[in-house]
Amino acid sequence: MNVRIGKVMLTILLIAVFIVFVEVPILSVALPLTGVLTVYPLLISVILSLLIFVYKILKSDKSLEIILRIATVMLILFWLFTQVLTIIVIESEYHSVVSEYSQFLKENPTDGLSSSWAVVAKYKNEFDGTYGRNESLPNRVLFSNSGFYLGFTPLFLTYLEWFDGYGKLIVLQKKGNCGEFAIAIKTLLRDVTGLKTRVVSMEGFDHAFPEVYWNGSWWVFDGIFTTPNHPVKAESYAEYLKENKRNVYENLYNLYTI
Repeated sequence: MNVRIGKVMLTILLIAVFIVFVEVPILSVALPLTGVLTVYPLLISVILSLLIFVYKILKSDKSLEIILRIATVMLILFWLFTQVLTIIVIESEYHSVVSEYSQFLKENPTDGLSSSWAVVAKYKNEFDGTYGRNESLPNRVLFSNSGFYLGFTPLFLTYLEWFDGYGKLIVLQKKGNCGEFAIAIKTLLRDVTGLKTRVVSMEGFDHAFPEVYWNGSWWVFDGIFTTPNHPVKAESYAEYLKENKRNVYENLYNLYTI
C-alpha cells in the first residue's frame, strides 16, 4: 500500500514539475503568437490532448495511478501538438502571403529592381512602425530573457533558428521598428523574387536596413527611413546619405551584415 501511495505521489510530483517547467513555457511562447496567428494551434492542441485523455480513461480501469499516468501523457502530447501545429500555421499563413505578393508581381510586371521595390512599397503600407511606442511584439517576447522559455520548446526553437521561422513570423507580424522591417523584407523578397537579400546594420547610428542583390550589385532597400522613395546602389549609399540624411552620415562609421 505504501509503495502504491509512493508511486502516486511521485506521479503527482512529476506532473507538477512538468506543468511548471514545460506547460507554462509553452503557453508563454504560444500566447504572444495569438496576436499574429489564429488561436487554432492552442485550441486544436487542447482538443486533441483531451480526446486522447478521455479515450484512455474510458479504456482503463480508472484507478488513480492510471489516471495520473494518462494525465502526464496528455500534458506531453499538448506540449508536442502546440509546437507542431504552431509551425504548420506559420508555414501556411506565410505561404499565403508569398502567393499574394507573387500574384501582385505577375499583375505588375517590371524589371527585377523595380518589381522588388514594388514589393517593398506594398509591404510598407501594411507595416505598422512602432517607433516611440512601448509595445510587446511577439518576436521580442519570444526571445526575452535570452529566449529562456524557448529553451523548453525545442521543436519550435529549431524551426525559428534553422528553418527561417523567425523571419517568416516577422513577415506575418507586420509590426516593429527598422530591425523587424529589414528582416521581413529580406525574407519576403527572397521568397517572392528569388533574389539574394541580406540585412545590414549601422555602427554609430541605431538603424538596420535590407539590401537586394541585382544585376551584379547590392542595392539599399530602406523603404521606411533613409531611402523611402527609391532603392540606392550600395556603393553610392555614403554619398546619398551625405546629401539626403546628413545626421545619419555624420554619426555612421561602419556598416556590417547581420
